[in-house]
Amino acid sequence: MTENNSEKARMVKKPAVITAACIAAAAFVVVALFATHVICLHDWKPATCTEPEKCAVCGRTQNEPLGHDLQEATCLDPQICLRCNETFASPLGHDVDEWETVHEASCSETGEKHGICQRCKQTITEEIPKIAHTEGDWSIVVDAAINSDGTVTPGEKALICSVCGSEIKREQYSVEVTLSQQNALKQTRDYLTWLHPSYAYLVDWLETYDGYTHEDAVFAADYCGADWNEQAILCAKNRLSMSGASRDGLVEELRYMQFDNAQIEQALAAVGY
Repeated sequence: MTENNSEKARMVKKPAVITAACIAAAAFVVVALFATHVICLHDWKPATCTEPEKCAVCGRTQNEPLGHDLQEATCLDPQICLRCNETFASPLGHDVDEWETVHEASCSETGEKHGICQRCKQTITEEIPKIAHTEGDWSIVVDAAINSDGTVTPGEKALICSVCGSEIKREQYSVEVTLSQQNALKQTRDYLTWLHPSYAYLVDWLETYDGYTHEDAVFAADYCGADWNEQAILCAKNRLSMSGASRDGLVEELRYMQFDNAQIEQALAAVGY
């Protein structure tokens, strides 16, 4: 009796175990399918101009990209996609067949013109660029300087527009100093240290004793940098230190050196006469 009951119990449990195993296996398969996206509930992201619908979970796609929805370019606006705002072409720009000049441009002011755009029918106003300057004469802005050693410090000159008077451009310029003029300056600097001549006496001396032309002698006197009042004083002091002289004798000597009356009076005062 006992053995029969045990056998019956085993027969009852066996189907239950098989059922449970089948359920567990099915559950495992379902979980595996979901985990590997074989079975997916799909979270579809909308299609774009260039991409189809796509599942955010499994990456599957469906349908086609939407394509661009182009808005044509205008005079001022570029061609763009109304859906994604991507730009495909530049603005067309205005199309004006005939321009009317409001006022002409000059070399000092811009002009103005307007016309009707054939595409958008707006009145378009544009600036007319200035015209080129008309080259006129050169004007000295900074004088070139001839130095006492015969070298030249360049000056500046400006090219002036003959229409509006504006400065077109500026350049450096120099002057030529001849070899004869350089030598006249060199000897003059020496004479100023011991001869102490006046302007006029120096010119005569360079012509008479050194053989320079009148032009070169004047050039040397003009650009030697001498203070002629100081030369008169030095001449007076030099005469007194060498041999002495009365007031009248000193005046005669200074007149011989061709100093003017003002320079003579200043020299006399400087030496105490």
